[in-house]
Amino acid sequence: MSKLWQIIAGALGILATILFGFLKVTERQRDKAKNKAEHQERRADTIERRLDQRQRADTASTQAKEEGNAKVEEARAQARTGRRDHFSSGMRDKD
Repeated sequence: MSKLWQIIAGALGILATILFGFLKVTERQRDKAKNKAEHQERRADTIERRLDQRQRADTASTQAKEEGNAKVEEARAQARTGRRDHFSSGMRDKD
């Protein structure tokens, strides 16, 4: 009987070793998948921040262009009326 128990104990030991190996493999796969997901999330956040920054820059550029165009139109209107004080901001050539 003791020989049978030794065989059973050996088989259980081998089975436990195999199961432990499978456990370690699955843990590594889980950790790798988790790291990959975190990396992709960080990358998506970076891309999203870049898009937001780009949109804010485009908005600011458009707004600055509109303001500049308005000032040019105002200066043109003043020039058409014959007023010359639109040069009062230091734009006039000094002779």
